[in-house]
Amino acid sequence: MKRLFLVLVLICSLLLPACGSSKFDKMDADDLMDYVMDDPFDEGEVGDIEWYLRDSVFVVTGKGEVSYLPAYTSHRGRIKYLVIDEDITAVHFEAGAARDLKAVHLSDGLTEIGQNTFKNCFNLIKIEIPDSVVSIGDHAFFSCTSLESIEIPDSVTYIGPSAFAYCESLEEVEIGDGLTKLESSVFEKCELLKEVDISDSLMEIGKYAFSGCTSLEELEIPDSVTEIGTGAFKDVPHVEYDGPAKDSGDWGAKDLD
Repeated sequence: MKRLFLVLVLICSLLLPACGSSKFDKMDADDLMDYVMDDPFDEGEVGDIEWYLRDSVFVVTGKGEVSYLPAYTSHRGRIKYLVIDEDITAVHFEAGAARDLKAVHLSDGLTEIGQNTFKNCFNLIKIEIPDSVVSIGDHAFFSCTSLESIEIPDSVTYIGPSAFAYCESLEEVEIGDGLTKLESSVFEKCELLKEVDISDSLMEIGKYAFSGCTSLEELEIPDSVTEIGTGAFKDVPHVEYDGPAKDSGDWGAKDLD
């Protein structure tokens, strides 16, 4: 009987942290900020940037660009939720240092997601990119292996090379009207990718952009695309395209209509 009691205590001790953190999944950015800033465990500032930490929630406020945030790195082992306030215009620190990061709230006002910002955020399942964002840097979401879908708003005019490469769980992508070019390897090795919605504004697809997307049974490329790089569709099962670049280069698609 005593042994059974000890086993039950152990199970409860393992489950309680998970149950305790689940309340944050249901809170929006404002609620999370109020919760953290009401009674922070730790806080500080770097220039015009202020940060606050409570439990597993890290909040960044202030004005301008965030490029150096040593406190985030030092607390990386406990951070699961990140909130970027509305007056932050650009993020360049490596949020992927917190390997257990599961949710990110980006506020309107953010214009730039820098290179490597969310690289290797292995537990990040979903992120909403606000309509204010214009640029997404190289490798910004590289190897976010739990990310399931992404919607690129019309405001985005640049996505860097390999920005979403090796996102192994990514299944759906919607690309807004602001992009005219997909850079090289941008969705390379997204092996579960099944659906991509590409706007008629797109004019160029870089080399290996969709290479290794082996679950992409049907990829429709608009006739607006005039340039397609080498290996852009390597190992993609089926590509539909009848635009001006149809007979130029080796794209690597298994089937092309």
